[in-house]
Amino acid sequence: DRVVDYQENVKKIYSRKEDTLKDTYFLDRQSVRAEGKETFRRIEMSDVDREQARGEAVKAENAQISRLDYRIFDTEEEIEEARSSLTTVKGNGKEDPSFNISTSRDDFGNTFLITAVQRNDIATASLCLELGANPEETNVDSLTSMAFAVYFKDGEMIDLLTRYKASVQKQPFDYLLARHIQGLDPHAVDWESQLRISEQAAIPPDTFLVSAEDLDKDEDSKMPILDSDDQKKDFACFENRLADQESTTNFKRVILVEKNVYTWLIDSDRSSTEKSQLLTLLEGLVPHNNKHVICHRRAVVGVRPQFEVLCAALDPNQTSASRVVVHFSPYVSSIVRGGMADIGVLVWAISSESKASYLKALIEQSEFKRNKFDNASEQFLPYKGNVLPLGKDMHLIDLLKSTSSTCGPMTIFTVNVDSGDLESLANDVNFKPKARELESEKILREQLFRSNANNQTLHDSNSDLSIKLFGGAGSGKTLLLMQKVASESPHKKMLVVARLPRLIGLIKSGVKAQKGGGGVNCEYFTYDELLTFLARRCSPENDEDKRTFSVFNQIHFSETTGTGAVAGLSFQQEFVEGYLTTKENSLMKKGGLEPLTLWTAIRVIRSHNNVSINKRFLNRKEYLQLPKIFGLDPSQRNLAYDLYEKYNNWTCGTDTDRVLWDESDRVLYCFKHGGRVFSDPEFVSWQERALKWGEEGLIDDEAMPLGPYYHNIFCDESQDYTDLDIALFIRMSSCRSLFMGADPAQSVESGIRSREGGVNTVFHSCLPPSVQVKSVLADISLITNHRTHQQNLDLGKAIRRVLSRSFSVPNTGENAISKGPIPEALLVKNLHQMGNLDVFKGVRASGC
Repeated sequence: DRVVDYQENVKKIYSRKEDTLKDTYFLDRQSVRAEGKETFRRIEMSDVDREQARGEAVKAENAQISRLDYRIFDTEEEIEEARSSLTTVKGNGKEDPSFNISTSRDDFGNTFLITAVQRNDIATASLCLELGANPEETNVDSLTSMAFAVYFKDGEMIDLLTRYKASVQKQPFDYLLARHIQGLDPHAVDWESQLRISEQAAIPPDTFLVSAEDLDKDEDSKMPILDSDDQKKDFACFENRLADQESTTNFKRVILVEKNVYTWLIDSDRSSTEKSQLLTLLEGLVPHNNKHVICHRRAVVGVRPQFEVLCAALDPNQTSASRVVVHFSPYVSSIVRGGMADIGVLVWAISSESKASYLKALIEQSEFKRNKFDNASEQFLPYKGNVLPLGKDMHLIDLLKSTSSTCGPMTIFTVNVDSGDLESLANDVNFKPKARELESEKILREQLFRSNANNQTLHDSNSDLSIKLFGGAGSGKTLLLMQKVASESPHKKMLVVARLPRLIGLIKSGVKAQKGGGGVNCEYFTYDELLTFLARRCSPENDEDKRTFSVFNQIHFSETTGTGAVAGLSFQQEFVEGYLTTKENSLMKKGGLEPLTLWTAIRVIRSHNNVSINKRFLNRKEYLQLPKIFGLDPSQRNLAYDLYEKYNNWTCGTDTDRVLWDESDRVLYCFKHGGRVFSDPEFVSWQERALKWGEEGLIDDEAMPLGPYYHNIFCDESQDYTDLDIALFIRMSSCRSLFMGADPAQSVESGIRSREGGVNTVFHSCLPPSVQVKSVLADISLITNHRTHQQNLDLGKAIRRVLSRSFSVPNTGENAISKGPIPEALLVKNLHQMGNLDVFKGVRASGC
């Protein structure tokens, strides 16, 4: 039928094309006189036809003129209405004697001219000036119209005001605005110092077009040099920095070494003397050590809290600007699992003396960009002032990659002093310290990849678990899926499924790249390809149960689906607008059921987990008894089920001559006729059936699964799958073999609502009563966003909170790691906070 309709449409199109070509002949005779001779262009039309066509053309022109007359009439009515409104405002056409173009103002003291300049409205500003507006009038902030034109750099406006003798204010706009703000805020500070802080916060030192030596000469930028008495002080770190030094068993001494410092240390061209001097310096920072460290520079940097950066020379006897110095800070980490915390020093960099102030400035600026998000469970050992607290998920920023436009996280190595790592660095050329690992990364490695810090596989009772990976956009779900697929044994048969073809291509190429081109026993399907494959291999016992699923008969919510497909029928147009009666549409509107709401309700009825158990769609009683989380009140659910029954008649061909289908029809068909693994009421995995029961047709001679069965299945963007789909994937693998990456806020499929407990319910229905879901399914939440910065993420989350309150859109709680372009924006809660010094010290410090 679809092909016949298509052919008929083609005939109509060509017929219409032929009529159009006929109508394009010239309908008038064109005469040309040249050198007294007249020529006529022949056209293949009779005089009668030509006169008739000319008459129709005249009619068309008259109709067009008539339409123009109507438009003119409408415009005149609008003008008359505007005149009437002006008359009402002005009082029967009388001028207001108190009105003055220069002195009439709004609540902020802005004149008509100032308001026009603020909006860069040249025409209105010009009219105001022609009517005598005084360009020297100021608002309540003592700002003139020229001040705004200069601030917004509106060249044409500046020229206009200049022609009318407007003067430029002596005090800059920033200064006057700051003065006004300070007058409102009781915590106001000196504006000059505030501007200096804001400039330093916005632009890292490496973008200042000045040398490191010039920075060292600037009193405001240089790293202060200690006097001789201060240099004699004890700068020992580690437990000396703790307020309570008795609990020595609760911490371990660890030196954190930045990647470039470690590279400097292992450089083969580095002299043994310099290496020995660095190790001696680090040993000297350990308390109760006879090797006293002399620090000749000290700066207190940071925002919340502040911490000190110390500078010590490798060779204290040298005094030249080229001598090698080390930058370090005392730190304490938060308490992690086992009640243990790290204390020690963080070695930022090694440089020449001449670059000491430059490095100090880089460290200072990195603190403005670094995300120091709060964690309610974070606990620290009591520590003294000027110590850098490092939370278990706090990152640091690479100093040398930090510019005005981009930055990235710092790579840090850990040197355990208590375990003898310092001695190993000095004596063992093959020794390599471990990289610092955030707690979230450690949990991810253990649960997702089942490996320890040395990449050794963990063998325990929970070595095989299904994974439910939740995270927002940019949190790395797809990348982790690729890593997980690449890390699996090549002796396993695996499946990757996703809705979007481009996503399948991305994952396939990513896995191949991680394996170095090596083979992986993995199949890649889009969801539609997988269901097509499963449906074709189904073998119903009765011929009347056999079905084909033509794409022309598939029902989508709208003409274009989330995957971009256009084949099939539109639920909204074909069913709601075309099949339902006017009365039924009126009932939908009265009951508060939009087409998408009804489509969602129908998908719940046809894709609930109970459908996989009972092998039929929900009846009315079952649907009405679903928890409130499935949406709609009882009256709406009754109406939705009434319309669902109409939908059933429409799809089954009861009222039409076509049998239609949606995704749930095809999945249920696979459950009924895909084999006993799918059809049996009690779920038993293919592994148990084949290896314990000896059931045939499930594995080959090498014990590899046949047909639609796999050792592991990986589902990306699993928020776009229904409970029925998840139940199908479990039967194709097992309860311990499913990997699901999901972000409920990124669904591309209309009508599917990802519920927090939906996946757990599906797993629970597939498990014996004695087994709990948590023993087979691990929940992992990704809280770090790798695509953006915290400021951008905060803005997006604020918008989503509004949407969440209004439309029940799922929210996410991830934080961003500074990586990539830096946003050029500062968000404050109100204007008064602009007078607060802490505003320019970072989001967390000021509460903005």
